Amino acid sequence: MPEQVSQDNTAHGPDLADIQLDREDIILLLLEANERLLGKPSLNGITRLEKLIFLLEQETEFEGVARFYVFKPYNFGPFSKEIYEAVEFLEGCELIQVSERPYPSYYANVGEAELLSEISENEIPSAEGEAEITATEKLFKLTGDGRKVSKLLRTATLERRPRDVEE
Repeated sequence: MPEQVSQDNTAHGPDLADIQLDREDIILLLLEANERLLGKPSLNGITRLEKLIFLLEQETEFEGVARFYVFKPYNFGPFSKEIYEAVEFLEGCELIQVSERPYPSYYANVGEAELLSEISENEIPSAEGEAEITATEKLFKLTGDGRKVSKLLRTATLERRPRDVEE
């Protein structure tokens, strides 16, 4: 969008009221709220991110969320491929940083034991006393540019629909 020139001949960006949110913006706003309101530097876990966006859609009237994501029931809650696509796009634009953290997983142990018992002809001992399986958790964090964009989006949303961004 071209810059506009005000009466005092100073250039400025697009009118904030004209900014329309998209699915990537919802994730930026969610990460910004996680930092601002909860004081957490990152949002931990793709499942948590999906559940939060699902609840935002189901429990609020936040602008546009329902048209951006299609959710399907999955093992640990709602799943949306659009969230994965949006995360990949934001990471490619360097607006968010995605890292991984290993952690021991009881559920991975149980799942692997079940799989082994299904594919093995021999009896599989219980998972007790066996080495723990390590799973990875994705950590989502705003970059400096992502923080700037999310603050602009929050300001634009406050101007248009203040109830969507109440503290």
